[in-house]
Amino acid sequence: MKLIDSVMARLRRFDTLELRFERVQEALGRIEARQLAGERGAELRESEFRTFSQWGEDGIIQRLVHTVPIERKLFVEFGVQDYS
Repeated sequence: MKLIDSVMARLRRFDTLELRFERVQEALGRIEARQLAGERGAELRESEFRTFSQWGEDGIIQRLVHTVPIERKLFVEFGVQDYS
């Protein structure tokens, strides 16, 4: 029984670390997005950053959302893995 309790305690710590990592990752994405907001004249390529994307699309999407006028706001997700 002690072994099971020990394993469960370690698994709970792992879950906590994973949650903390995700929060840090999200915070870094917010920092990148704020920095991007001040760089209106930069090339689109310079806007790339990754928080949850594979190739830097997070930054490109942020840049487009902040610079392209959008009349009808509609969200579409392509290639989502786990909806995070």
